[in-house]
Amino acid sequence: EQLSFQTCHSKYVNTTTNIIELYISTNFTGSNFSTATWKKTNYITTLPDPQTKAYVYVNSGAIDLSKYTGKIHFAFKYIGVPALSGTYQVDNVRIVY
Repeated sequence: EQLSFQTCHSKYVNTTTNIIELYISTNFTGSNFSTATWKKTNYITTLPDPQTKAYVYVNSGAIDLSKYTGKIHFAFKYIGVPALSGTYQVDNVRIVY
C-alpha cells in the first residue's frame, strides 16, 4: 500500500521555515481530532521549496503504508514562520493497494 499526493505553494512561501508535515493516526474516530494519537511521519521528502515557482505542483513520491493495518487517517499540518507567510495546497491524493 502506498500514499502519494501533490503539493504546491503560494508566491509568499519564501523561506525554508515554511513547511508542511504529514501525520498518521490509527485511532481517530472521526469526531474529535485532539483525542486521537497522531504520529508525525518523516515520509515527505519532495516538497516545493522557495525556488519552486508558485502554484506548480510537485509529486510527493510513494509513501509506504504497508506497516499499518486496519483503518488509518491522515492529517497535513502547515507551519509558517513568520506567521502569515504563505500557504500550501494539497491535491491529487491517492492510495494504491
